Amino acid sequence: MLVIAPKDATSIYMEIYRSVPQKSSDLAQSSLNPSRGLTRSVAAWAVIAGMTAHLRIYEAALRLGMEKMFFSAAELCAWMGENGIHISMATAQRALVDTRFFRLSSLRRTGKKGRPCKIYKMVKPDKIGDMLGLEMDASWEASEFDTLDLSSAHRYKVALLARVMIWMDTSTRQQQMDFWGWSKPTLIRWTREVCEITPQFKRIPSDNLNFTAPVNGEEVFLHEVSQREYPRDRRYWLEVVTSDGEIRKLPCTVDMAALWLPLSVVTICEQLPNQYRVRDTYRDTPIWQRGELLPY
Repeated sequence: MLVIAPKDATSIYMEIYRSVPQKSSDLAQSSLNPSRGLTRSVAAWAVIAGMTAHLRIYEAALRLGMEKMFFSAAELCAWMGENGIHISMATAQRALVDTRFFRLSSLRRTGKKGRPCKIYKMVKPDKIGDMLGLEMDASWEASEFDTLDLSSAHRYKVALLARVMIWMDTSTRQQQMDFWGWSKPTLIRWTREVCEITPQFKRIPSDNLNFTAPVNGEEVFLHEVSQREYPRDRRYWLEVVTSDGEIRKLPCTVDMAALWLPLSVVTICEQLPNQYRVRDTYRDTPIWQRGELLPY
């Protein structure tokens, strides 16, 4: 007796022998959460420690909700690509072998020739804080990074700099250099990218009442100049106005001030730390307005 197999018999047998699909191979249905990530202090100190390249991948995975998942390099690339963060396979593989952020979990047999697929999982966020000597974990009040901020190591670093500058808005260039460990030209270039910078000055003119009321007012003014003459500091200088109305910038010395006092008002000028105002595009939503972003 001839038995004709149904047209879908092959597909039935294929279903029987097909391996059980892995949960980690399913792309995430949720989008990037901009509010849950590493605290600003942990992220900043990790950047200072030279971990920026792999920290950026870790931070993106954390904000994508991959903290409790198992995934391969290909799945990490696919998942991030679905959410607008495009990384190469080589970049993903380099990040995943960094044991500070990711750990090898198991090997997955593919049913084909060749090496089995390596499956990884994320290191817990609090472990990164412990590694840096900071008792901090992931937070729902983290800096709000979007896909553009996480698209490259440079953009991630600049976005983090902007968040820190909100709290260092009255700091000097030297203090910023000491904190980040970057060169002055690099710091100037990057702060100009994220901040509106306003120079601040302090001026003490010789026609101030403190120097004109007493009989020896000029001597008191020259004493103020002498306090700033040594050691020579580029923060201080004198400004005078010539008979032609030209404003001249002169060295802050007692001899120069004494020479010009009979001819013009002499002003002691001091350059103060710049005022930094972070641009609105880099400012986070106030915490009290983030209620709709938190899980219930």
